[in-house]
Amino acid sequence: MNPRQGMRWPNISAQTELAQVKVAGTAPLSSLSQPARQGTQGVPQAVSSVSATKRILTATTCRVTVSFARNPGDPYFTQAKAYLKLGSGVPSLVAEGTTSPLTFVTARTGVPATVFVVSIGNWGSTALANSPGKALSLA
Repeated sequence: MNPRQGMRWPNISAQTELAQVKVAGTAPLSSLSQPARQGTQGVPQAVSSVSATKRILTATTCRVTVSFARNPGDPYFTQAKAYLKLGSGVPSLVAEGTTSPLTFVTARTGVPATVFVVSIGNWGSTALANSPGKALSLA
């Protein structure tokens, strides 16, 4: 027997069925047929105040430090991930951690670069497209 499937007992009104469902602690059948609403419970808030600085290490590499602020009251935040996008390319994961700042080493290039910081939680993350970023020169 499927616990989500309603049973029809002879000579029992809909009001009695509803009362039985409430006592059993399950939702009535009519609410199961409605589409579920997608909420944001479990998804962390986006970080803010993203900044990025570069320090040249060699003629071909540099160290990038990405700082950000997060809401300390956000119970869903578990870590942040930094993505580097060069020009119109696809962003690549370059660093992750639980606290600011995040640091990574990359090649020096004249291509315009942007660093994005995505908030990660146990049940989801902020979308990369909606996450704050900072333009940066890697030359």
